[in-house]
Amino acid sequence: MWEASNQTFCSDESASNIVLRKSVDNGESWGDAKVVIDSGEGMENGRQAERHTWSIYDSVNDVVYLFSNRNVNGPTGCDCWVVYKTSSDGGETWGELIDVDEGDVYGMGLAHGITHSTGRMVGCMRKICRNSCPEDYASRAFYSDDGDNWSSSEFLHAGTTECSIAELEDGRLYMNSRPYKGWDGEPNRRLVAYSEDVGETWGEVEVEER
Repeated sequence: MWEASNQTFCSDESASNIVLRKSVDNGESWGDAKVVIDSGEGMENGRQAERHTWSIYDSVNDVVYLFSNRNVNGPTGCDCWVVYKTSSDGGETWGELIDVDEGDVYGMGLAHGITHSTGRMVGCMRKICRNSCPEDYASRAFYSDDGDNWSSSEFLHAGTTECSIAELEDGRLYMNSRPYKGWDGEPNRRLVAYSEDVGETWGEVEVEER
């Protein structure tokens, strides 16, 4: 899955669709591209960016959740929010577009979410906080126990952005995030943190060199 621009300029804020190609032979060949989320779907005032697609496979119920964040007027902190669709047949068909009450989201992930061993689905996002912190962005976890109600955790650390998440052998969650402006003057750093309550809270960040 990826973003496919339908405008003539390259920008995170250009109107774009989320499209999918599917392989049934372990990646040897791929089917035709088809639009899963159209940038005009459900919008009364035209098109907007569908950005940074992010998915979770619910292995308990055999459902794929495909998330995107909508950006109408650029990264202002006012017009960005989360939407998703689900598929119960391996991506052949998709349900209605659902809005999530989670605003000011500039991007999901990157990478994909996971189903924790407890059954909870967990991923991560980056929020705009231009009016509340000096570092513009902050990463946080995004989780659900039933697929209908989604919650977000506390911020990982001001200035964190693209992030990925994984479950460790002991059940803790590990989040790895890019500092938007580097760390202590060094550009090649990653910030990591751990959660002992399946994503609801996070410990202090630690510096990890790339």
